[in-house]
Amino acid sequence: MRWKPEVLQELSGIREALRTALEAAQRCHESQQGLAVSHTEATGQWKEALEQTQGELKGLRGETRQGLRLQTEANADLRAIREGVAELSAVVPLLRALAERDRATQPEAASGAGGTKAVHRADGRGAFAHGGNEQHPAAGGISRGDDMADLDGGERPPHHDDLKAAIWAVYRGDGPQAAAPAAPHPCGPGRSGQAGLGPEGEHGLLLLRAAGLASAELLAHRDTWEWFADLAVGHQHFRHPFQVEETKDGRVRTSLSGRSLVAALIGLWERIEKAPVNTVDWAMATAYYQRVAGRLVNLTSQGGVIRIILDDGADDAAED
Repeated sequence: MRWKPEVLQELSGIREALRTALEAAQRCHESQQGLAVSHTEATGQWKEALEQTQGELKGLRGETRQGLRLQTEANADLRAIREGVAELSAVVPLLRALAERDRATQPEAASGAGGTKAVHRADGRGAFAHGGNEQHPAAGGISRGDDMADLDGGERPPHHDDLKAAIWAVYRGDGPQAAAPAAPHPCGPGRSGQAGLGPEGEHGLLLLRAAGLASAELLAHRDTWEWFADLAVGHQHFRHPFQVEETKDGRVRTSLSGRSLVAALIGLWERIEKAPVNTVDWAMATAYYQRVAGRLVNLTSQGGVIRIILDDGADDAAED
């Protein structure tokens, strides 16, 4: 049986080949298991990273929304601050005017403690008040239509009622001045010899004409307007206009009601009386009083815009 050893040897080779194949298959199986484990681990890490990224994005979205909300609140606070600053800016001229009025009235109160005083005008014509020891009301008798002493039944000058009646007659058209109203005197609020009114009466007639206006357009340089507004803002009836429009070359345009114009005229009249002659306040108050008065004495009943130009050279601003 010579073939037996050869068969056994061949079978041994086959067995060895099968063992090698089994080992290779086992290694492949282990590799597949490793790949499965790696895939599972990679999938888990990917999911974990995805969840972490989504969580961070959610947090960033929340922080972004909070930042936008804080920015909105900051903008609202900034607008409120700006509005507050604007309100304070409107109040500052009033406080300045009140402080100036307090400083101006303190010496008068001290000098008036002895009883009576003489009221002097700074327009070169002396006092308009009656002479002697008669007490003269502030700002020229009837010029302050809101004088509480009159409203409360206090003492009034003897000529008070007569002067009011004369002013009303001229204003209504019954007086000798009704046909042709006079232009204001260049050195003071009015001429003293026309229709027997005197300077106080001319001033009162001017106040009546201003009180009858719905509004008047005012043109002036910004510096002029600031001085004018600072002077008038201390009066309880002056209302600061809602809009002051810039035109050109530092000029402004605004609109005043008749009530505010009356208050401004009273402020100018008082400043003319109190300011020393040849001072800035005296010159500006006198000049602007004449500009306003010169426009009001030429009013017509045909309507249209009533334009008051305070400064020379500001009239071309009306064409803007």
